[in-house]
Amino acid sequence: MGIIGRGSLLLNMKIYSFSKRKDVMSDLTKDFGALLREKRMEKGYSQEGFAAYVGIERGNYGKMERGLVNIKLETLYRLANALDCDFSEIMPARKQYLAMLE
Repeated sequence: MGIIGRGSLLLNMKIYSFSKRKDVMSDLTKDFGALLREKRMEKGYSQEGFAAYVGIERGNYGKMERGLVNIKLETLYRLANALDCDFSEIMPARKQYLAMLE
């Protein structure tokens, strides 16, 4: 393992770009937010009403739906329980991101 250049890492003779991983993770949080918004609206909640129901400040909840923040596992459970859905209904497809992170 070694550092190749700023923002890159050599691991098992492959060069991984940190900026590429960051872009992929940004896409992942945006896709999560879009699915979360879709499910919230499907259940008939306003953004403000749902945030209050779940116990999350509306501004922070809005950031989740816009894909601007990562969330804790505890928060994911709270959201899924409040929406009465499985994780798979609000999480982007794993296989889509598996290839992008390799």
